[in-house]
Amino acid sequence: MPVYRIAVYSIHPVSDVRYVRAAHQLRLTEIEACYTARLFFLEGDFTPTEAEHLARELLTDPVTEKFKGGVQVLAAGDRRIEVTFLPGVTDPVAENLRHAAHLIGIKTREPMCAPQQAHT
Repeated sequence: MPVYRIAVYSIHPVSDVRYVRAAHQLRLTEIEACYTARLFFLEGDFTPTEAEHLARELLTDPVTEKFKGGVQVLAAGDRRIEVTFLPGVTDPVAENLRHAAHLIGIKTREPMCAPQQAHT
Protein backbone atom coordinates (compact mmCIF):
# COMPACT_ATOMS: atom_id res chain seq x y z
CA MET A 1 0.00 0.00 0.00
CA PRO A 2 1.51 3.38 -0.99
CA VAL A 3 2.47 6.07 1.50
CA TYR A 4 1.93 9.65 0.32
CA ARG A 5 4.07 12.50 1.67
CA ILE A 6 2.33 15.88 1.69
CA ALA A 7 4.23 19.06 2.67
CA VAL A 8 2.21 22.21 3.44
CA TYR A 9 4.06 25.54 3.12
CA SER A 10 3.17 29.19 3.64
CA ILE A 11 2.60 31.10 0.38
CA HIS A 12 4.67 33.93 1.89
CA PRO A 13 7.33 32.12 3.95
CA VAL A 14 9.23 33.89 6.71
CA SER A 15 12.52 32.55 8.02
CA ASP A 16 12.27 31.08 11.53
CA VAL A 17 15.08 32.63 13.56
CA ARG A 18 14.91 29.82 16.16
CA TYR A 19 16.06 27.28 13.61
CA VAL A 20 18.74 29.60 12.22
CA ARG A 21 20.12 30.03 15.76
CA ALA A 22 20.03 26.26 16.31
CA ALA A 23 21.95 25.74 13.06
CA HIS A 24 24.55 28.30 14.14
CA GLN A 25 24.92 26.51 17.49
CA LEU A 26 25.72 23.39 15.47
CA ARG A 27 28.40 25.45 13.67
CA LEU A 28 26.37 25.59 10.44
CA THR A 29 27.00 29.32 10.25
CA GLU A 30 26.49 29.54 6.49
CA ILE A 31 22.73 29.05 7.03
CA GLU A 32 21.05 32.45 6.84
CA ALA A 33 17.39 31.45 6.53
CA CYS A 34 15.30 28.47 7.58
CA TYR A 35 11.66 27.80 6.70
CA THR A 36 9.19 25.34 8.17
CA ALA A 37 6.45 23.17 6.70
CA ARG A 38 3.83 20.85 8.11
CA LEU A 39 4.24 17.27 6.88
CA PHE A 40 1.70 14.50 6.54
CA PHE A 41 2.40 10.86 5.72
CA LEU A 42 -0.77 9.18 4.47
CA GLU A 43 -1.27 5.47 3.95
CA GLY A 44 -4.47 4.04 2.56
CA ASP A 45 -6.37 2.47 -0.31
CA PHE A 46 -6.63 5.66 -2.33
CA THR A 47 -5.19 7.10 -5.53
CA PRO A 48 -2.74 9.98 -5.94
CA THR A 49 -5.72 12.09 -7.06
CA GLU A 50 -7.54 11.29 -3.82
CA ALA A 51 -4.40 12.11 -1.81
CA GLU A 52 -4.26 15.49 -3.58
CA HIS A 53 -7.98 16.02 -2.85
CA LEU A 54 -7.35 15.27 0.83
CA ALA A 55 -4.41 17.72 0.88
CA ARG A 56 -6.43 20.45 -0.81
CA GLU A 57 -9.61 20.02 1.26
CA LEU A 58 -8.27 19.14 4.72
CA LEU A 59 -4.63 20.13 5.04
CA THR A 60 -4.23 23.44 3.25
CA ASP A 61 -5.72 26.91 3.70
CA PRO A 62 -5.83 28.07 0.04
CA VAL A 63 -5.53 31.73 1.04
CA THR A 64 -2.27 31.37 2.97
CA GLU A 65 -0.78 27.98 2.07
CA LYS A 66 0.29 25.70 -0.77
CA PHE A 67 1.17 22.01 -0.76
CA LYS A 68 3.45 19.59 -2.54
CA GLY A 69 2.84 15.87 -2.68
CA GLY A 70 4.78 12.78 -3.66
CA VAL A 71 8.56 12.58 -3.84
CA GLN A 72 10.35 15.86 -3.22
CA VAL A 73 13.97 16.23 -4.28
CA LEU A 74 16.26 18.75 -2.58
CA ALA A 75 18.10 21.28 -4.71
CA ALA A 76 21.90 21.22 -4.53
CA GLY A 77 23.05 22.77 -1.26
CA ASP A 78 19.66 22.58 0.43
CA ARG A 79 19.23 20.81 3.76
CA ARG A 80 16.13 19.37 5.39
CA ILE A 81 15.34 18.10 8.90
CA GLU A 82 12.10 16.22 9.54
CA VAL A 83 10.90 15.77 13.12
CA THR A 84 8.17 13.33 14.11
CA PHE A 85 6.80 11.67 17.21
CA LEU A 86 8.44 8.52 18.54
CA PRO A 87 6.55 5.28 17.87
CA GLY A 88 3.75 4.83 20.39
CA VAL A 89 3.38 8.56 21.15
CA THR A 90 -0.09 9.93 20.43
CA ASP A 91 -0.25 12.20 17.38
CA PRO A 92 -3.57 14.09 17.77
CA VAL A 93 -3.26 15.89 14.42
CA ALA A 94 -2.91 12.56 12.61
CA GLU A 95 -5.90 11.11 14.49
CA ASN A 96 -8.07 14.11 13.55
CA LEU A 97 -6.90 13.89 9.94
CA ARG A 98 -7.79 10.20 9.75
CA HIS A 99 -11.29 10.95 11.07
CA ALA A 100 -11.79 13.89 8.68
CA ALA A 101 -10.60 11.81 5.71
CA HIS A 102 -13.22 9.18 6.51
CA LEU A 103 -15.89 11.91 6.63
CA ILE A 104 -15.11 12.94 3.05
CA GLY A 105 -15.02 9.32 1.88
CA ILE A 106 -11.28 8.62 1.84
CA LYS A 107 -10.43 5.45 3.73
CA THR A 108 -7.05 5.48 5.44
CA ARG A 109 -5.34 3.10 7.80
CA GLU A 110 -2.42 3.21 10.19
CA PRO A 111 0.03 4.81 10.17
CA MET A 112 -0.66 8.47 9.53
CA CYS A 113 1.63 11.01 11.09
CA ALA A 114 2.05 14.77 11.05
CA PRO A 115 5.70 15.69 11.66
CA GLN A 116 7.34 19.08 11.10
CA GLN A 117 10.01 19.98 8.61
CA ALA A 118 12.66 22.67 8.63
CA HIS A 119 14.56 23.44 5.44
CA THR A 120 17.02 26.02 4.18
